[in-house]
Amino acid sequence: MVLENHPAVNPAAIKKWVLGFKQVSLRNIVLIGIGSLGLAAIVAVGVLTWSLAGNIWPAVWAGLFIILVQILVWRVVSHGFAAHEYDHRVLPARPKFFDFDLFDQPMNVEELDGMQLKALSFTVFDTETTGLRPSAGDEMISIGGVRIAHIEVLSEVTFSRLINPGRPIPKESIRFNGITDIMVATEPPATEVLHQFREFVGDSVLIAHNAAFDMKFLKLKEDRDRRGL
Repeated sequence: MVLENHPAVNPAAIKKWVLGFKQVSLRNIVLIGIGSLGLAAIVAVGVLTWSLAGNIWPAVWAGLFIILVQILVWRVVSHGFAAHEYDHRVLPARPKFFDFDLFDQPMNVEELDGMQLKALSFTVFDTETTGLRPSAGDEMISIGGVRIAHIEVLSEVTFSRLINPGRPIPKESIRFNGITDIMVATEPPATEVLHQFREFVGDSVLIAHNAAFDMKFLKLKEDRDRRGL
């Protein structure tokens, strides 16, 4: 008999359970240990109090005190692990990479020929990404922009959105942008956010530092959206 073909066995569920077990972090193990010690302490105090005084109420109050102390220790340990996990000093260095094909981007400047800068409206924007390889699966996790009109920064006209990349954010990227998986877990995907960004940009001129890099991400998403991917 083949086990995975047995009607009572769900291979997908087993695989998911195994992967989940492998991903148990040291933080979770420590927190489970703290919880177990707290429970053992409550039971021990209850048994000791009942055997010595024959009254359960001292054990109840002692148990509540142990629970409060346990919650405090739990929070301190949890925050300590979280701070260590995203500490810039312990995260791996971001890999150095540059794609020279990013310079090969179409430019439509004919319609702007002869226009004065003060007559134009600009959107200065920037993106944060999971990495530096837009053609190799890296995704946007944030995009923001601010409007400039008549050579004045309109601080009240801004755009800022987090993006769910649909993949884990590498620690080497968290080191630089500070955006974690938890922060983007409930955020919309890039296709939805970029539709909003296009509406915000309108007919303004886009400006960015290392614009070819940011435009590469935008173009790839636009192409995938057009193909329905």
